[in-house]
Amino acid sequence: MSHARSAALCFAALCLFAPAMHAGLITFVATGVTQDGAMLSGDVIINTTAGSVSSASLTMMGALSFTVSFDAGSSFQFAEFDDLTFDNGSTFPFVGLDIPVSTLVGYAGGSICTVGSPCPGGGVSEAASGNPSSEFTSGSLTAVPEPASVALVGSALLGLAAWRRRRNTR
Repeated sequence: MSHARSAALCFAALCLFAPAMHAGLITFVATGVTQDGAMLSGDVIINTTAGSVSSASLTMMGALSFTVSFDAGSSFQFAEFDDLTFDNGSTFPFVGLDIPVSTLVGYAGGSICTVGSPCPGGGVSEAASGNPSSEFTSGSLTAVPEPASVALVGSALLGLAAWRRRRNTR
């Protein structure tokens, strides 16, 4: 079997099994900018198997400055989008992220709904600390690669390469 064919088979197997290697709990980096220039940063951990938010720690910097941290926040599902509300157990301050999916099961990240690109049902992400509130003009949730899965795949590929090299020396 040629090296190119072996590499192609390894790549195909990797593509088939890569989704199954992801753990149910995935950490997403949240970023965004509101209409008044406040910037969002932080982490959101989503259980993509159960389709729920496990925890989050988000910070708003700028005209709206506050931090929200909680475990097991609220999530409201609509037909066209999912609304994730992050707060400290009170009405204010809060960050509401509308994402254009009908369920968080299998969620892999993406853009949030914004003023310029609202969700199909009209949802727009916003942040509020009471009277001052602002809608987002940009933002996203980006999955952080899981180190254990990357290490597992890397060690498997190294093992295959060593096996192939040993086999060729005979």
